[in-house]
Amino acid sequence: MNFLIATNNASFLDEATSIVETELSQINKIQDVLDQESLLQKIASNNYGYILIDLNSCPIDLSVFEKLCTLTKTKVKIACLNHADIPNDFFYQKLIQIASMDYALLSHELKNFILNNDDFFWAGEISQLTLYKNETLFHENS
Repeated sequence: MNFLIATNNASFLDEATSIVETELSQINKIQDVLDQESLLQKIASNNYGYILIDLNSCPIDLSVFEKLCTLTKTKVKIACLNHADIPNDFFYQKLIQIASMDYALLSHELKNFILNNDDFFWAGEISQLTLYKNETLFHENS
């Protein structure tokens, strides 16, 4: 199984690579790309078990996103520091997880993405969300 990391942030790449190498013995090869053009080339010529995209340093447009949505056997996560920076069209689908990822919590977030399918939910599957009195849905500017 191969793992693709799309980022232009060296510390993000180092941290993600370290987590994958120590936590996932089934990963055969870790590859990285710096931009959406090289991302498209890689997914056209390889099969990946996982694709992680750091949207802050490797932005993608809607056409690349739509191509990623066709990869039904690949677990794809698009991470960004702030949900407001993610195009609205990215949320209206069922195949890719969109997540706010605090770089300070990168290790925890990546382990959940890679190792825990129970925490990997799809935004398109949410039809109802119940909040209790005084429960927070989100904080301002998040």
